[in-house]
Amino acid sequence: MKILVIDDNELNRKSAEVTIGTEHELRLAASYDEAMGALRASQESPYDVVMVDLNMPMSRHGGIMAERLYDPRALVPYGMVLALLAAGVGAKRVALVTMSNHHEDAMGAAVERLFHHRFVVNGVPVTFRHAREVYQSKEDCFAGLPHDKTFKDWRPALADNLDD
Repeated sequence: MKILVIDDNELNRKSAEVTIGTEHELRLAASYDEAMGALRASQESPYDVVMVDLNMPMSRHGGIMAERLYDPRALVPYGMVLALLAAGVGAKRVALVTMSNHHEDAMGAAVERLFHHRFVVNGVPVTFRHAREVYQSKEDCFAGLPHDKTFKDWRPALADNLDD
């Protein structure tokens, strides 16, 4: 299966590589701009599944955004846009997968209202879900991932996306 995972967190991308990348053709994108390139390139051969993080660092959108407004530390809910674009370019299934804390992130709290609904955009199922967070101890660890860290477990999101 051809899968695109979009997440700015390096540990979450590594988790995708380790937990689902060995069984599937996996492409990783670390930014809005990388994700846009991957989605544009996929139009001839669309992804079976696209899973995208909610909040990502601000982009200059190819330089068209005014420099005075650009803040590379600001997190923007690009996941919503990328999920819709993925459906628009032919991905077969799309999931927005977030670890946002609804007590500390307004967009995370709003998106939480969508978790128990399924949407169809351009004929493509689009789901919203909270990522299962994994804290890896020394006794229970995925090879290649550090212990004493928290990261996304992409497997439930993938299984949920295939469960129809």
